[in-house]
Amino acid sequence: MLHRTFGLLGALLLVIGGIRGPLAVAQVPDDDEPTILEVTVLDSSTGRPLAGVRLRLSGYQGQEQIRGDHTTDTYGIAAIPIPQGELRHFGFTTRKDGYVPMRVSWPAPDDRGAKSKVPGTYTLRLEPATRVSGRVIDDAGEPVNSAKVVLHFMRKPNGNETLNVSYESVSTDASGNWEFDRAPAAFDEVDIGVHHPEYASGYRGGSGFFAMNAFYDVQKLRDGTATLTLPRGVKIEGVVLGPNDKPVAGARVGIGSDRVASNMIPEVKTDGSGKFRMASFAGDSVVLTVMAKGFAPELQQFTLGSDPHKVEFRLQPAKTLRGRVVDDEGKPIRNVMVVTEGWRGARTVSARLNTDDEGRFTWKDAPVDPVNFDLLIPGYADQRGVSLVAGDQEHVITMHRPLIVSGTVVDAETGKPVESFKMIGGIVFDERPPHWERDERFKPSSGGTFQYELSFPYPGYALRIEAPGYMPAESRVFKQEERQVKLEFKLVKGKDVSGVIHLPDGSPAVGVQVVLGFPGQMIYLVNGKDLNDRGCITTTTDEQGKYAFPPQTGSYVVVAFSEKGYAQVESEELAKSPDITLQAWAVVEGEVRNGSKPDAGAELAIYQRSVFMEPSQPRIYHQLSAKADADGKFRFPRVVPGEIAVGKQVSVTRGPGMMTAFSQTTNAIAKAGETTKVQIGGVGRAVVGRVEIPPSLAGRKSYHFGFSAIETNAKPPNFDVPPEVHELEPAARKQWFDEWKKSEAGQAYMKATKEHQESVRRFALVVDQNGQFRADDIPEGDYVIRIQVYEATPAGSSNFEQELAVGSKEFTITPMPGGRSDDPLDVGAVSLQAITTLKVGDVAPAFAVPTLDGKQISLADFKGRYVLVDFWATWCAPCVAEIPGLKKLQDEVGADERFVMISLSLDETIDAAQAFVKKREMNWQNAYLGPWAKATVPNDYGVRGIPAMFLVGPDGKIVARDLRADAALAQIKAALGAKPQ
Repeated sequence: MLHRTFGLLGALLLVIGGIRGPLAVAQVPDDDEPTILEVTVLDSSTGRPLAGVRLRLSGYQGQEQIRGDHTTDTYGIAAIPIPQGELRHFGFTTRKDGYVPMRVSWPAPDDRGAKSKVPGTYTLRLEPATRVSGRVIDDAGEPVNSAKVVLHFMRKPNGNETLNVSYESVSTDASGNWEFDRAPAAFDEVDIGVHHPEYASGYRGGSGFFAMNAFYDVQKLRDGTATLTLPRGVKIEGVVLGPNDKPVAGARVGIGSDRVASNMIPEVKTDGSGKFRMASFAGDSVVLTVMAKGFAPELQQFTLGSDPHKVEFRLQPAKTLRGRVVDDEGKPIRNVMVVTEGWRGARTVSARLNTDDEGRFTWKDAPVDPVNFDLLIPGYADQRGVSLVAGDQEHVITMHRPLIVSGTVVDAETGKPVESFKMIGGIVFDERPPHWERDERFKPSSGGTFQYELSFPYPGYALRIEAPGYMPAESRVFKQEERQVKLEFKLVKGKDVSGVIHLPDGSPAVGVQVVLGFPGQMIYLVNGKDLNDRGCITTTTDEQGKYAFPPQTGSYVVVAFSEKGYAQVESEELAKSPDITLQAWAVVEGEVRNGSKPDAGAELAIYQRSVFMEPSQPRIYHQLSAKADADGKFRFPRVVPGEIAVGKQVSVTRGPGMMTAFSQTTNAIAKAGETTKVQIGGVGRAVVGRVEIPPSLAGRKSYHFGFSAIETNAKPPNFDVPPEVHELEPAARKQWFDEWKKSEAGQAYMKATKEHQESVRRFALVVDQNGQFRADDIPEGDYVIRIQVYEATPAGSSNFEQELAVGSKEFTITPMPGGRSDDPLDVGAVSLQAITTLKVGDVAPAFAVPTLDGKQISLADFKGRYVLVDFWATWCAPCVAEIPGLKKLQDEVGADERFVMISLSLDETIDAAQAFVKKREMNWQNAYLGPWAKATVPNDYGVRGIPAMFLVGPDGKIVARDLRADAALAQIKAALGAKPQ
């Protein structure tokens, strides 16, 4: 064994002669595939061999997972057999007391997607570990015993080596103290988390993840003064019982809607009485999942109030889920990883199964209802979201080979291969342009050819080829089920997109970051200095300010930015002149106050009011955020000049996600090279109140208050479009609007609209789960409170498709001496009205309303007839566009005594509706409901947008909903026995 001999000799020389530094080891020629990996482990500080280092293998050989443990001998050497054949992600981790754990892997961490090419020898120098420590207290300052402190150290990879100090945990003692003795001396960042089952350990909202936050004060970790705080939260006490009310001891109880992340809060186990204790934040949508051997898992969801909550689980006997995985020929596939992906809308049950030699897998403690699974194995296309149910049946799942994409890239003129090119993979959703992923997974072969495989089942794929001196080429969209795709790219020579970037003073802009984006991509800038890479092409200007990109086709945009300024130029302008001049940044600074005090730590944000997103163009998004200091001062040093809005950023966690809204926004104009000063808050007064929970919600286990708001109660300008415009063809209608916008009336309307938009102020209103709310610093004026309540999903987030209740209330803040007051205004109770979601077959809610001519009608008046109920308003352009169709409907079936049509107006005033109906000759039943914010009938019908049309049958039940005039006509004719035209 040639490698072993040289390794032992080198180690022996090291021990005898005290040699320090690298070992002299034999190198295996590249064309000689080694069968042994000889690893020599040394102490990085002394160069001495390290015996007793445990090396744990991982990776894949074809479809087989690689496992194994090896230990270094007296000479610090371990001989590891290398599996022959195609290897992926091959490597090992180290563990030895007193030394920093490491991972060595092939390919290197930065070389994603490449196959493993393992050398014959490798020398690893382990660095001695250091100690970090700290203390955990609760929100009352008391020490927390038995809390788990989790640490994750990060450092840039060094070749094939990375730190392996990932999510390591230690426990606190009775004094709340902890220490960790495997920390590296140098690292780029450390994230620290802490959790305890009887404290509110997770993020607010009930996600089930404990927070891992970057800890920047390293000195406190070194001297032991780092302090972490765990809130006490609201207690949850539960009991788990079996079918005969017998307590289930040792059942595992997990909190959270997504329990597959590395930082999920660990499960707790029930005691001998089947009892358990946990905690979470008041207002959280809590999801608890219980799993126990011999029982089917069970899940409960509830919204936690401010008082301790008791919960009881009754488990059913477990069912066995059986499956068999085969290939296209029906042959079994062994070692397929079968993992749970979702259950009851959440990801809380956990099973990780592997198929045997017959391709079979068994889960003995499965739920009684369907579970979604992912089936994964190298060499086959993933099967994602496969729904399986436990029972006597054995499910057979067929896995197909992955999509193989191959092809050639040649010069269109000569037909010769293009040797140097880049491959950019694209993911296609719906009809949108491909989302290009500019990474290193797709690599060309030699001779102008390529081949790669795709295993994840996206709706569609595409491929883009880029080569120096050629125009880019994009493939057709292809799909996973095609199995084999061959592509041929004939590249046409083109001219680079290049030019010079100048500073505002005209001098060359050196070292400026330049980004090129095309449709389907987003250029995402954070605070004007960091690019959140979304697959765009980037470069940096040279010493002459020059930039260059490969040739491009179609629409694109070039964005350039540095500390000196910003520029954004579209392809049409670059065609006229490729040179770009940066515009100096605008600076926005100011003060944020909460009443009379500085709002220290307030989160602030800016959004560009003058930026409009065009779907067919590259999208440019500026995320501008800042935090106020102890005096409430804030500063945005890099703002794109233009119309902006500055405000507080209010966030509320909902399960695994977070809702964010702007509040107390102030409009301003940011000017290039100038400083704009703004003040947020510090005027007006606080508004407090409560929400009256309707009985329909009081009985629900879980719901969310959405981002409710206090808004300026101002009416937008009226836009009265001539009736004939809505009857025009789309092109003619667009032409009319384009010409109208240039007219005196159009200019006046747009000016009034802009003034209205600028006058409206919005204040985010966070309602706690007990219905209490408070909003600070509301200036004098007329306002309306709008409250929305949504269904909470099993995953703990808000289901915005299912609105459960709404409420509103108008109020006025009168002038105050000096423009502010410390006395809150109590607006009292805001009543909520439950929203019904009507289905076909449900009984139509009754209503009795005034007609536009002063009479009274009710739905009951037309019992035994078909009734088309139409919710509309004159200010609603889509509603007005339906009127010609409704008139046609009335002309064709209105005379039939078995049918009647009722249009219910939601206009601000009855006068507006009366004048419009008379002018348009709407000769059918027309009634008035009043302004939408005050009307109750729309909520009874679950109307969330207009026009909304419902067809009610003679028996008073809903026959059809979500109709438009033409569909309603066909439906009514069919119901009346006539043939629709």
